Amino acid sequence: MDKSSSLKKSPAAPRQMVNAGRGAAGVKIAGEVPVRVSPKSKKPVDATAAVVAKGGSSVHEGRADYAGLINEVTMLRSLYSELDGKVSDMLTLMQEARARQEATARAASLQALVDAAPIRGLDEMRARLMQRTVDAVLAGTEWLTAAEVGALADPAAANRHAYASRLTKDGKVFAIERSGVKHYPRYAFDPLGNPLPALREVLRIFAGQSAFRIASWFESTSSTLGGRRPRELLEAGPAAVISAAQAHTEGPLHG
Repeated sequence: MDKSSSLKKSPAAPRQMVNAGRGAAGVKIAGEVPVRVSPKSKKPVDATAAVVAKGGSSVHEGRADYAGLINEVTMLRSLYSELDGKVSDMLTLMQEARARQEATARAASLQALVDAAPIRGLDEMRARLMQRTVDAVLAGTEWLTAAEVGALADPAAANRHAYASRLTKDGKVFAIERSGVKHYPRYAFDPLGNPLPALREVLRIFAGQSAFRIASWFESTSSTLGGRRPRELLEAGPAAVISAAQAHTEGPLHG
C-alpha cells in the first residue's frame, strides 16, 4: 500500500498535515494558514474566518461609537446655537443701553448750555400792549356765562348750560375761558338769544384760531369797515363783516 492511500484511510491525516507545516518545535512556517479540526464535524476550520468573525464584532462596536459621537456633536451644535442667540440678545441690549446713555448725556449737555446762557425776559412794552388788548376785549362788550345764554333763549329751561354748549359744538358761537368759566360775547346773539347767522361764517373763516384771537379781531377797528369794529356791524351789516374777515385772513394784496 502506498503512502497516499494510507493518508486517505487514516482519520488523523488532517492533524498530521497541520503538524507537517510546523517545525520540530511547533513553530508556524511562514506563508502557511493554520487549520484546526472542528470537534463535532471533524472538518478543518480556517482560522482566518474566525479572525474575520471576531473583527465583525469590533466593526459593530465601532459603529456604535460613531453614533454616540454624532449625538454629542449634535448636542454641541444645539448648545452653540442657543449660546449664539443669547450672545446676540445681550449685544442688542448693550447697544440699546449705550444709545440711551448717549441720548441722556446729550440732553444733559444741552440743558447745561441752556442753563448757562442768558435769557431774554418779556419786554415790558410788549407786556403792557398785551394787557391793554386783554382789557379791551374783556371790557369792550358784555360777556355771558352758559347759564345766562340759556336763560336769554329760554328763561324756563331746566338745563340752561346745554343750549350754549350745543351752539359751541355746532360752530355757531365761540367762548373765551376765564378762571375756568366759559364766557360768550353778547354780540353773538340777537335779543331773543339766537346766534347771528353771520358769526358762523366768520368762525369758519377763522378756523384754527384761538377764541381770544377771534374776540380781539371783533374788538379791533377795521379799515375795510371804515374804521368800525366788526362786532358793531355783525347784525346790521353781516356781509361786510364776512368780507372783512376774508380780507384779514388773506392779507394785503401786492401787484
